[in-house]
Amino acid sequence: MEGILERDSNYSLAKIWLAYLHRHYSLDPASFKKARQLLQSVPDSDRTLRAAALLLLAEIGQGLEDLSAPELIRLLQASVALAPTWVGNRNLLGWYLAEIGERDEAAVQIRAALGNIIPLDPAWPLAEREFEVFITGRAAHGIADRLASYLDRLGA
Repeated sequence: MEGILERDSNYSLAKIWLAYLHRHYSLDPASFKKARQLLQSVPDSDRTLRAAALLLLAEIGQGLEDLSAPELIRLLQASVALAPTWVGNRNLLGWYLAEIGERDEAAVQIRAALGNIIPLDPAWPLAEREFEVFITGRAAHGIADRLASYLDRLGA
């Protein structure tokens, strides 16, 4: 990914995947900060990639513990506004809403996430499959059970 960005520093999809790798595999503050820097330059003109950037920025803020719950909620609400059919952004938004005591709204988000799940299609090209599993969360393995369990814990 870094090689791709060296050739084309404006390639937003490469920025998303490199930031994802920094967030989910490097797990150190320097990598999180590098990921944040990459994501800041993903343009608003591509709604899908901007939604992914906002979701990842929230995850990075969570990992660095340098954003408040309201700040994380704002990032996630913006992601949901751009990509309302995703699961990952709604799931994390629900989690933070519950954290600040908004359990009813959290349940609304988790129910919407449950309704957004799609089956993994073996005919999808690799890039599409990976995006649906790891970024949108719509085809993530076991996501329905995890969301249902969380909804039960919310008492909704």
